[in-house]
Amino acid sequence: MKQIKSVLPLLLIIVVLIGALLLVRPGGPLMPNDTPEPDSPSEDTSPGTDPDDEGDEPGDAPDDGDDPAPDAPLDPPGNDDDPPIDTTPGEDYRYSYDVTPYLPAISTSFANKEDILLVNKQYPLGKYYVPSQLVTLHVGDTLYGKSIQLDSTAAAALKAMLLCMRADGITDTFVTSGYRSYSYQEANHNNHIKTEQSGISQDAYAYFGYDYIQMFYIQKGRNKLSYEDARAVALSYSAEPGKSEHQSGLCVDFMTTRMTDLTNDQFEPTAAFHWLQQNACQFGFILRYPKDKTDVTGYAYESWHYRFVGREAAMEITRRGITLEEYLAESSQ
Repeated sequence: MKQIKSVLPLLLIIVVLIGALLLVRPGGPLMPNDTPEPDSPSEDTSPGTDPDDEGDEPGDAPDDGDDPAPDAPLDPPGNDDDPPIDTTPGEDYRYSYDVTPYLPAISTSFANKEDILLVNKQYPLGKYYVPSQLVTLHVGDTLYGKSIQLDSTAAAALKAMLLCMRADGITDTFVTSGYRSYSYQEANHNNHIKTEQSGISQDAYAYFGYDYIQMFYIQKGRNKLSYEDARAVALSYSAEPGKSEHQSGLCVDFMTTRMTDLTNDQFEPTAAFHWLQQNACQFGFILRYPKDKTDVTGYAYESWHYRFVGREAAMEITRRGITLEEYLAESSQ
């Protein structure tokens, strides 16, 4: 009993020391309702879980400067204060939809530039030329369910592009034209000539100029173009049979459901055009007839017309701001 009494003071000292250590621990004493903080965060930190975190607004630029968030729809241009569209393709591009099944088509490359088909006024296709592997596009991808055909590889890359476009919030844009046979071109071109002969259109004024129209038509009381002049005007926007790139089955025209006609004034202000300017090359497509390049392509600017050439060529053409003619001409120098 005496031995126990002699040890008690020592035990009391030890208990007091332990209590003191707990009271001076970093952060103060551990209270019954406190939860210890883990060494590394383990809670859900996704936007919306924190009452003070409202998440990124659609269109906000990511903090790290990478590509826009895939779920953020792109707003159409139109405000003069908007920054210029960045059409510089990035190698670290992230598709906003899983396009894995379509990557072989998108990544189509050519051993030689000469293997890329060039179709224009100097390099026409023959009357009997038909692409070897034409497929019919899904009716859900064409304007009002039109039956439109395209080269199979171009069609696969196009499908991927439309899926990503829709994932980015653009759902009103469809293909309105693809492959056109020689006979279709022939009938279409003749119809354009007849239309120009029926009066004096804005295209006629743009092609000949105000003074020419006044001198040779208005002042002479003539309100219809001659066949020769009508044909010249039609050729400024409509290819002769065999000289239309549509016969290759490698190009498409886009149109939105809000458009009433296929014109630059109607397509250029759309979100679809804005998106295509930034993204089309990543799917192997290029704007075939750019603005201020008529002297090179031989055709007027068409903001809605896109041509498949494969991702590698498309990215270089877009990055450098050149045409397909200029790109292919370099291989022959």
